[in-house]
Amino acid sequence: MYIEIDGILAITKDDWLSAGLTENQFKKDSSKGFLTIYRRGINGNTLIDVRSIKKYDRIKAIEAKFGKIEAEKKEYNIYKVEIDTEAREFFTSYTKEDGLPLDPKVIEEYVNRASIFKALKSGLTKQREARAKHGKRILKGEYWENMTNWYQEQMADFPCKAITNPRSLERAFKDYLKNGYSSIIHKNSGNDAA
Repeated sequence: MYIEIDGILAITKDDWLSAGLTENQFKKDSSKGFLTIYRRGINGNTLIDVRSIKKYDRIKAIEAKFGKIEAEKKEYNIYKVEIDTEAREFFTSYTKEDGLPLDPKVIEEYVNRASIFKALKSGLTKQREARAKHGKRILKGEYWENMTNWYQEQMADFPCKAITNPRSLERAFKDYLKNGYSSIIHKNSGNDAA
């Protein structure tokens, strides 16, 4: 059965064997670069990137057992940003300590940041679930590095305050999870220092 993890279509080594292929074929193909192992495992749980298999007879055997392999990788992104309407409501109704509402430009930046964080939250949940099914956890350092780059890409469509450091993004995101939309509002907003 095909498994999709992080946009990679994979099968287990047990699936490989059930398709009529042999252990020897697997060992030779992997050592000679005719297939890519996505993740090593024990007891037949090694994951093979199906799209990386180069030998035609192997592809045909797998397709006969599990169905057609998609020819090209589809764009698979679990981190999809959509405008957070609840955040817009929160920030438009928010009043500073001096009783004035937030500036419309500031509201837009805060809503965009909340929308990006909401997408990050749902994507992280989906990714953790997918990896947990296969006994692998997220590597935090690499994950936050990638998410910092992703955050900066999203700023083209959703302009907001830049975060360029992975640790800063992690802290800001965890603060958002703990305190909600109020964590996005600048701490000096509405006082004499602003």
